Amino acid sequence: MAVPGLVPDAIYFDHLANRRFPAANFIRRANELDYSQKPDIFHDVFGHVPILSTVSFDAFLFELCLSTLSRLILAPPEQTPPGERLAAFGQFRSDASEFAANRLEYDDHR
Repeated sequence: MAVPGLVPDAIYFDHLANRRFPAANFIRRANELDYSQKPDIFHDVFGHVPILSTVSFDAFLFELCLSTLSRLILAPPEQTPPGERLAAFGQFRSDASEFAANRLEYDDHR
């Protein structure tokens, strides 16, 4: 999905949850070959797309996006005190770790 640059979190995670990867629709200039302030199409496609084609990572990312979207809907960042956002992130990391552990356990029993 071509996007003009960085998109808000809710839109980004909605695209990912629907298995659409938002990639920049521009490429860095010649004077930015070593470093670009914004991620460009080269960064997005060569840096992220290969792992997105991995089935187990795709399943993990899908769950991650659903979890993130539910948190954004229930408690938008602008309405959540910073300390609570950090606590929610800790819970999210715990949920993600549990999901990954269960996935690895499932893979071992195939």
